[in-house]
Amino acid sequence: MLEHILVAIDFSPAWSQLRTRLLELPLSDARRITLAHALESGYGQAPELGHREHYEQRLDEEATALAREASAEVDWTLLVGGRASHELLAAAGAVEADTIVIGRTGHRRLREHLLGSTAEALCRNSDRPVLLIPTG
Repeated sequence: MLEHILVAIDFSPAWSQLRTRLLELPLSDARRITLAHALESGYGQAPELGHREHYEQRLDEEATALAREASAEVDWTLLVGGRASHELLAAAGAVEADTIVIGRTGHRRLREHLLGSTAEALCRNSDRPVLLIPTG
């Protein structure tokens, strides 16, 4: 039973596909969805930490829209600091999420391109189920 889902959101073009597929899941048991976006320090493609307010506003907008469509309580968290996978795992534990949902895209090497470096690390290190949703 999926009572609480943590959804990794990266605001890439793949997010709209992930969002659509998320709403197609049988979410009747989901009482709560937490959107989590990681501002990863030291990663060349990461947004600057100075854009925090921008991402907080976008997360709030996405949570409000998703709450209307999913009939669930939707909140969000902005994760700042280390590797995205570590931050997402910590957030899932902190909010007591039953499962983690992440899009299946990637940025490096063939294997990571097919799965995604963050998704791969989540699958390898998670103590709870990780649902990979294809977005490409």
